[in-house]
Amino acid sequence: MAAELSYLSAIEESVRQLSDVERVRGISLAQQESVSLAQIIKAQQQRHERDLALLKLKAEQEALECQRQLEETRNKTAQAHAESLQQVVKSQREVTEVLQEATCKIAAQQTETARLTTDAARQICEMAELTRTQISEAIGVSGVPLTALYDRQRQHLPDFMKQLRTKAETDKHLRDKGEDDKMPPLRKKQRGLLLRLQQEKGSHSDDDTKDNKAASPGTTGLETRSPSPISISSSETSSIMQKLKNMRSRMDE
Repeated sequence: MAAELSYLSAIEESVRQLSDVERVRGISLAQQESVSLAQIIKAQQQRHERDLALLKLKAEQEALECQRQLEETRNKTAQAHAESLQQVVKSQREVTEVLQEATCKIAAQQTETARLTTDAARQICEMAELTRTQISEAIGVSGVPLTALYDRQRQHLPDFMKQLRTKAETDKHLRDKGEDDKMPPLRKKQRGLLLRLQQEKGSHSDDDTKDNKAASPGTTGLETRSPSPISISSSETSSIMQKLKNMRSRMDE
């Protein structure tokens, strides 16, 4: 009986020890699993940290690139704005210079036109005075054919007036076309030719005055006189105006 009790006690102790061993074994397994899970979690955490570091580095690089592009865009915009302002200032300066030059040319042309108009009016007055003088001289001389004198006047005066109108229309046409650069040399040549016309007309007037003093009052003397100042002035005027037309034609070409 005592042996059985001892046996039972031993069995019970063995079972209890086995239970302790199983419990310890379970705890060990649980600890191992915990360690494994901890290692796995740590590895995943490290991998996540590396990924985050890479993402952060990439984000920083992209931010730097965006900032660089933004700076370049800002610089290009500022440069383009400055260039546009310079272009606007340059254009305004050029427009101002062109307007000033055009204004000066127009003023010079108007002054020259007024001068030429005055010269033409003075020439007309001189021609009228010469006509009156010639008529007076013809009336004072017996037997002068006044009809031929008037016919000669009527023949040359309309041509001279027509040439003056043609010259005025040509000048206006040149101004309207905006050929300001061609006008000054033309004006100079016209003025020189007009001065030459006045000089030749004055010399012919002096010669005719001398001829009038030396001529006899007879009909034969009147027929052998030199041509009248009106005829000479008209022919010279026609020649000079033809030269002016030729100059204008060459300049238009």
